Amino acid sequence: MAQQGRWRRFAARLIVAAGLLGGTGCSAPGHLVPSLPPADLHADAVPPCCRRHVYVFFLEDLTPLEHHRLQEVRDYVHSCGFLKTYLGHALHTGSMRAEISRLHADDPDAQIVLVGCHRTNEEALRLADALGWGRVDLLVCFGVKTSCPLPPRPANVCKALYFVAGQPEDDGAPHAAEYHFLPDAGAFGCAAHPCARETLVRELVALAAKVPFVAPPSPEMPDQLEEAPKPRPVQPPPPSRDDWDFLQPRDPTKEPERRPAVEAPGGAGEPLPGAEGIGLPRKMEKIR
Repeated sequence: MAQQGRWRRFAARLIVAAGLLGGTGCSAPGHLVPSLPPADLHADAVPPCCRRHVYVFFLEDLTPLEHHRLQEVRDYVHSCGFLKTYLGHALHTGSMRAEISRLHADDPDAQIVLVGCHRTNEEALRLADALGWGRVDLLVCFGVKTSCPLPPRPANVCKALYFVAGQPEDDGAPHAAEYHFLPDAGAFGCAAHPCARETLVRELVALAAKVPFVAPPSPEMPDQLEEAPKPRPVQPPPPSRDDWDFLQPRDPTKEPERRPAVEAPGGAGEPLPGAEGIGLPRKMEKIR
């Protein structure tokens, strides 16, 4: 019983140790400085419809030191606007090969990118070679060792980028134009190095810029705008008059209105002086 309990404690310690090694951040030399924000890489200069034609395939290593390393690179690529990404292990190269063949058949403007890291660099080269006629626009390998150089890139790979931690040992490294040395990166920190990530995103922007894009025509403005008629001054309507206007105060600047004299029935006589407004005759007929 004591021996079984000892084995259980030993197994529990192994599980805890594996979890600590596999977690991101532990044993991760290479988190030096944060990468540039997407706005500084001018990824927005390319229309989103062109970025949708860039397909990035990440081949992740299963070792604890490299697990989740390419997931961080994929998240950074997502933040720059490149959303068509695939993440798998060496066991998924067959599925990736079928998917790349389908993309070439369905999307004539597809830009294919393969990304490997340490142990999966050779798997990425084998995947590119297995495509045969299928074009691979960019091949990226993190953590390449000049002491153990990779085989030459296949003929269907248009461009390859190899990131090496440290300084170049000699000038006779093969494919010298494709090697990028990172002096301040750790042994397992090439994928996490900000310069490597920024270089990858710039290459993706260059691939997206190759996709043909037709800008929509801008609306044409008329040669000359029609002139609207100028508004005329509006005069207020005259005040309405009624039978009660005599109660209103008179304006001293205006002469009083003279009304015609009214003769009495019978037609005899002239209007009395001072009675113009009343209209009474001078002589009144005697009432019988």
